[in-house]
Amino acid sequence: AMTKDPAVLLCLSQQDFSLYMEKDPLGAAKFLAGILTELNSRIRHADEMLRDTIYWAMRSGGHLMLREHD
Repeated sequence: AMTKDPAVLLCLSQQDFSLYMEKDPLGAAKFLAGILTELNSRIRHADEMLRDTIYWAMRSGGHLMLREHD
């Protein structure tokens, strides 16, 4: 991955995260909820881009005809 601005990459091993979950279950749940929220946002964005790509490809290839309203 590349960034435009300087960044710091942090790493959390599975063992360390397991210990964190045992020590602070609420904190671990909030951490996972944040990851799931971000993942959901990225999947939704990818779905929108794919839908638009398919739409325009079908339209430009003549496979999708739009009806004109009277």
